[in-house]
Amino acid sequence: MSTESEESSGIIEFLAWVETHRQTLIVGGMGAMVVGGIIYIMQWKSDQNEKAAGGALYEVQVNESETDAAKKPSAEAYLAVESGYGGTSAAERALLLAARTHFVAGDYDQAKSLFSRFEAEYGASQFVSTALYGVAASEDAAGKLAEAKSGYQAVLNRFANTPIAAQAKLAMASIHESSDEAVEALALYDDLNRPGVPISYSTRALTRREKLLDEHPELRPEPASDLTEASSGSVGASAPSDLGGSPEPNEAVATPKVDLSEPEQSSDAPGTPSDESGEAGGEEQ
Repeated sequence: MSTESEESSGIIEFLAWVETHRQTLIVGGMGAMVVGGIIYIMQWKSDQNEKAAGGALYEVQVNESETDAAKKPSAEAYLAVESGYGGTSAAERALLLAARTHFVAGDYDQAKSLFSRFEAEYGASQFVSTALYGVAASEDAAGKLAEAKSGYQAVLNRFANTPIAAQAKLAMASIHESSDEAVEALALYDDLNRPGVPISYSTRALTRREKLLDEHPELRPEPASDLTEASSGSVGASAPSDLGGSPEPNEAVATPKVDLSEPEQSSDAPGTPSDESGEAGGEEQ
């Protein structure tokens, strides 16, 4: 049989099969169309819900620019957005902002509760590191130093080598200092002065390090040997690896123990997602 005859025979058989199963195909096609329509409608509704949630959060946040403190948004206003538009990115940010609002007001227990709820309900969010830090910072501000230290360590374990980890190290070092654990604090400050650490944190660590060494001169490393002495010494003497000696930082300046105390002025403060200046007006870095 020729190739053309085989192809013709195959086409005839296919058409015969279609005729035989026409009803099934019609029903199946209609079913696929229905399913596709449902998916489209669900996606459209989700998009509309995201837009509405973003608009609602924006309306609340607009009040933050008002000079009248009485008009600034309350935690309840943010929580209303979170509960009304659950599952949206705006709801995530609203919950974090509610937690931050409680923190700034000094209600550390409620702040911790909301930060913890964020971690539990939005564990896959890009802002979960901020919430985890917020839990520790709330304990820190409430004077629960052991719990705070454990919380900061959890941040380091999950988000090592990130800006939020550097912030946690600064906070832990501050706790060590307040507990007369100068050696542990110094180790953290030294760790923050390595390559790759954001300069804003390494600079603060260097300032605190020098202040700590002024208070505990016994911990200050021995100055490097003078180059002249090294060159006139024995043949086996090696030149010091750091001819410049210890760095000379600016005058030490006291730094707040918990960065959340001034969230309006610091974009890396816990409870203030780094993208809040964008869509809603970081992710963590």
